[in-house]
Amino acid sequence: MIRHFFLAAIIVVMTACTQGSKPAATTAPHDATDDKHSTEYITQRLNDIFTDVYTHRIDLLKADSMYMSSDYNRLQNAAMAIAERTDDMVIDADHWVQGQDWTEPAMKVKSVGDITDTTATAVVVITTFPGTPDSCDNTITMPLVFERGNWYIDNMQQQWQGETLDEKAWYQNYIATNGTSGK
Repeated sequence: MIRHFFLAAIIVVMTACTQGSKPAATTAPHDATDDKHSTEYITQRLNDIFTDVYTHRIDLLKADSMYMSSDYNRLQNAAMAIAERTDDMVIDADHWVQGQDWTEPAMKVKSVGDITDTTATAVVVITTFPGTPDSCDNTITMPLVFERGNWYIDNMQQQWQGETLDEKAWYQNYIATNGTSGK
C-alpha cells in the first residue's frame, strides 16, 4: 500500500498542476574562471538536456541513465530490481514531462543557485500541452551534482498540498520497505 502512495501522489500532481513552489536563491558562480560552475553554463546544460529528451523522445530510463546522477540511478535501479522480482510497478509516469500523456512539452529554467564545487540547485517549470486549454505548469526543484565532468540532475522534487514529493527519498523508502535487490 505504502509503495503505491508515492506513485498515486505523483500522478495526481502531474495531472493537476502545481503552483507556488519557492525558487532557489541565486548565488554568484563558485569560481568565475570555471565556466562549468556558472549560472549561465548550468542553465544551458539543463536546456540542452531537456531539448535532447524532448526532441528525440528519449525513453525515461534511457534519459535517466544519461542525465540523472549516479546516485539517483543506483537507487532507481535497486527499486526497479525489487519491483521486477515482486511484480510491482515503480514508475507510472514520466518525470521529464510530468505526466503519462503529453505532446510537445516545454521546460524553462526559472533559477539556478547555491553553486558549489559539486552541487547546485535549479528550479524549472515543465509545461505539458503548451498553448492548449489543457496546458499545465509544474514547478520542479532539481538538486544537481557535478560528476563525470558535468552537471547531472540528482533529484526531482515538487510541492503538492504542502508536502514535498521527493523522488530519491521515495526510492530510498521503497527499497527499505521492500527489501534489497539481491546485490
